[in-house]
Amino acid sequence: MLVGTATGEGDRLAVRVERALNDWSLPGNRRERNRSFLGQGRMLRKRLKAEAARRGQPVPVVRRPRA
Repeated sequence: MLVGTATGEGDRLAVRVERALNDWSLPGNRRERNRSFLGQGRMLRKRLKAEAARRGQPVPVVRRPRA
């Protein structure tokens, strides 16, 4: 996936790509999906920290609901 802007003028479309997002493809079986999903955690945490710093915001905290 790519993040950016697209502008149209007449029958032309201009696309400006700002950055690429992580590939988060999900493999076939459940075990492989879980492994892929959990393996992205470290990379995504680093990206979240960098993005929050770029925006001058604190890193969001996810709170789990109480059981």
